[in-house]
Amino acid sequence: MNRSRRAFVGKALAAMSGVIALPLLSLPALAGEDPIPLIDVVVEKTPPGVNVGRMQTDRNGYLRFKSLSSGSYVVSDKFGNKASVKHQGGPVKWRLIGSTKNGKPVWTLVDESNPL
Repeated sequence: MNRSRRAFVGKALAAMSGVIALPLLSLPALAGEDPIPLIDVVVEKTPPGVNVGRMQTDRNGYLRFKSLSSGSYVVSDKFGNKASVKHQGGPVKWRLIGSTKNGKPVWTLVDESNPL
């Protein structure tokens, strides 16, 4: 790797420090992953762990809020699945995708309300 490329990569990595990032999922990466419909979840703001609400995903696996304040949130279900997401504030459009293993859902949260 030449010196200018190394400097560019170094600057890019430094700019990313302190950023909490969920895996970036593109539509091809989601192949084989299905929406998780009609599953009950709990949404909490962290810290201090304030329960925002209990809700159920819709038929397409979406969780939607008209408006949610900015901050970090945890979405969990009774099967032990849990995901953290940092929200910039405003409308929420989160989707649970995954599969079922041994009769229990295993999912990933995709944040469609904060496009990069």
